[in-house]
Amino acid sequence: MNRNEMLGEVVFSGIMSFFIGMVASTVLVIVFSGLGPGFVMRWLTSVVLAFIIAWPTAVVCTPLAVRIQNRLPVPNNQAVS
Repeated sequence: MNRNEMLGEVVFSGIMSFFIGMVASTVLVIVFSGLGPGFVMRWLTSVVLAFIIAWPTAVVCTPLAVRIQNRLPVPNNQAVS
């Protein structure tokens, strides 16, 4: 794997971690705290914490996920119907 591919994986992991962290944080803050006063601040704090945890986790787990995907019996270029 060359340097550009590695950088691409890290950037992709960061973007995905950010969006997943936003969605998960939104759901969890609404479920546990509601939409009352202070929601935005609690949500932003939760998003930052989720991203700090999710990005390194995604960077570490991406190669494992790719290996698992490559072992699946469905070829990469064939759609599952």
